[in-house]
Amino acid sequence: MPAEPVRANPVRTIVGAVVLLSAVAALLGSDWHDGRRLDALAALERSVQDADPLVPDLPEDRPLRLVGTATATGQAVDAELQVAVDALRLDRAVEMYQWRERIEGSGDRRSVHHEKVWSENLIDSTRFASGAPANPGSMPLSSLRSYAPGVRLGIFALDRAVLDVFPAGQPLPMPTEARTVAGIRLLPDGSGWHSGPAGAPAVGDLRIRMSLVPAGRVTIVGGVRDGRIVPWSERGGAGVLLAASGDVPLEALAGKASRGHAATLWVRRLGFGIFVFFGLVLLWPAVLARLPVLAALGPAPFRGPLVASLGLVAAVLLAAHLLFRSPLVWP
Repeated sequence: MPAEPVRANPVRTIVGAVVLLSAVAALLGSDWHDGRRLDALAALERSVQDADPLVPDLPEDRPLRLVGTATATGQAVDAELQVAVDALRLDRAVEMYQWRERIEGSGDRRSVHHEKVWSENLIDSTRFASGAPANPGSMPLSSLRSYAPGVRLGIFALDRAVLDVFPAGQPLPMPTEARTVAGIRLLPDGSGWHSGPAGAPAVGDLRIRMSLVPAGRVTIVGGVRDGRIVPWSERGGAGVLLAASGDVPLEALAGKASRGHAATLWVRRLGFGIFVFFGLVLLWPAVLARLPVLAALGPAPFRGPLVASLGLVAAVLLAAHLLFRSPLVWP
């Protein structure tokens, strides 16, 4: 008895095609973006030179590694929490204890779970399943960055875009006084504050951590233009600006940045690869209707689309590698 021909649903086919094409385009765009950045880092390492930030008329066509003492004319101030410190930048990270919904399985095997987590972003509980617990409707206090005025490295003024590149690795000295902000009593806790019982938080309680970029010796790698420190780029390539507290070798700064870009790149590849798979799952009946030979890859909707999506993602990554010099392996 001949096999029944595969029938494709037009709506499912259109949705699958849109998802698949969007995921492939996103894969290429991600590799183009991060490939350019990794290429720019490699170009910077080849041509960087050390320079004194106290010397005027530094070359504007080369990347420079500037090491010196960063100073400010005032303190970095968080007015809401009444904190003022001698630092280049002061970071406030606010988390609220909230419910998070987790759904496992589908159809008759679908199960909904709720757990309490600390989150810096408001979790919208109006999207939870019916009868689920509710979160507060807003964050009473948000995360914030505060900057000291008049920050300079030698003769160069450092604007906020440069200060944002520094990692805030130093915690705030331990606070000793409680605070009341937005009607909430905050108790000192390590390098910040918390509301509610220390060991048994309730939904809606806050946890605040503060860290800073200290003044003093710093290292910045970038370009200079018109008396300012700016990202350096080679002939229209991606801009590169690296910064850290202390006297840090170029290899350490560039290596950390390279690993960070590579990690982001592979996370994006995984995410967009999953969308490629789902697009092929939706599109698979239409594919089999036109190319029945692909049925040898395995039965739909699982093994066949999985094998096809792995091959398609591999082909896209190879094309991106050849076009954009994006890494196929960890750089």
